[in-house]
Amino acid sequence: MVARSFCNFCYAHGIELGGLIKKDHKETAFDETLSYVFAVLGFVFQFQIGFKVPFPLNMVLFPFGWMETYIRWSITK
Repeated sequence: MVARSFCNFCYAHGIELGGLIKKDHKETAFDETLSYVFAVLGFVFQFQIGFKVPFPLNMVLFPFGWMETYIRWSITK
């Protein structure tokens, strides 16, 4: 979704990147390639932070961590 939105944004603003961006995403494989690049960057970022939740999100997701711990405890009990 991010890659196709990026391609649509570039096409709407007249940015062609050397002919890589077309009106129809089915005419080129650029959006699929860009999707793989985003996936690799996301994995590398998560790997660098040790697959832990970063600061602002850990405060919001704290109750879910407790629920996960309770579910693990109740299953292995």
